[in-house]
Amino acid sequence: MKSLNLSRISFCLVVFIFLFNIFVGTATAQIGNTFPEKLKKADDLHKKGDLGGAMEVLDKYLEIFPTDTYALYKIGLFWKSNQLEGLARGYFERLIVLQPENADVMANLAYFRWLSNEKKFAAEIAERALQKGVEDAELHHVLAEYYLENKDYENALKQSDVAIKLNPNHNFAYLSKYFALLGLNRKEDAAQNLEQFLKLSPNNSIWTQELDFIRKEIKNAVESTAKPTSQAAPEQIKGAATEKAHDANGQISTSSPLRILTQPRPGYTERARAAGLQGTLRLRLTFSSDKTIKSIRPLSHLPFGLTEKAINAASNIVFEPAFKNGVPVSTSRIIEYRFTMF
Repeated sequence: MKSLNLSRISFCLVVFIFLFNIFVGTATAQIGNTFPEKLKKADDLHKKGDLGGAMEVLDKYLEIFPTDTYALYKIGLFWKSNQLEGLARGYFERLIVLQPENADVMANLAYFRWLSNEKKFAAEIAERALQKGVEDAELHHVLAEYYLENKDYENALKQSDVAIKLNPNHNFAYLSKYFALLGLNRKEDAAQNLEQFLKLSPNNSIWTQELDFIRKEIKNAVESTAKPTSQAAPEQIKGAATEKAHDANGQISTSSPLRILTQPRPGYTERARAAGLQGTLRLRLTFSSDKTIKSIRPLSHLPFGLTEKAINAASNIVFEPAFKNGVPVSTSRIIEYRFTMF
């Protein structure tokens, strides 16, 4: 009897193990197949314009499997590839908690932090990723932008050069290099670099105009150096230089200073909003004595159409010119536009 009971127990145990393995294997297969199916369904919904539906499909999956790092990574890349960096960032933020030493996750997160104008944090993450051996043009571009903000033009130039070497088609890296060269007062090199940028971004009227300005400055500098001077010339040149410097800082002593009456705010582009892009753009404007804006020159840049938005807004500023001795005079001033999602 005891032997029979043992046989029954052994038989039941074998059956249990068999059924358990079938259940686990089936469940594992279903889980493995579920995510690719969900991702495809989300892609189909997104292509049909149903962004909310696509998000719901993916988020429901993550409600069941919140620590599925493969799914989090793939979903993040999915939104990034669809130019929705603002959505993608959240998934990489979750990933960095689960995989704090994953260099590829760091590289993506550095880019997203840069878009959100968190340049210091972005630079720190980029440095960590580079120390782990990741060689990515975007990481060096992030560092170049950080150095530019801190007026460290030498390091900004070095990082821009590396970014361009890794990705010769990285147009924003060329802009970073352009501003670094300007900061180093290497205008001829800056002009050549801007030409390279325009080859990658043709028909860009803003930067084409900026290239014309730089070329004129170079030409004027060469001509002024070549001109013979008389005894009176040094005093004249000194006076002109002083007036120009005061103009550039908007600090000309006048009986009536420049008064801005209306200053339109630039809006966001859809692309910039989807990317979660934030930042401050600086422009130098020449306010003419005839109440028109004569020139607008970018002193920094933001991608995805925000530079263009700021320049268009600045061109519609209404103002009263400065007066000196009762006569209207032209002057320059730096205007800042802050883009924020909050």
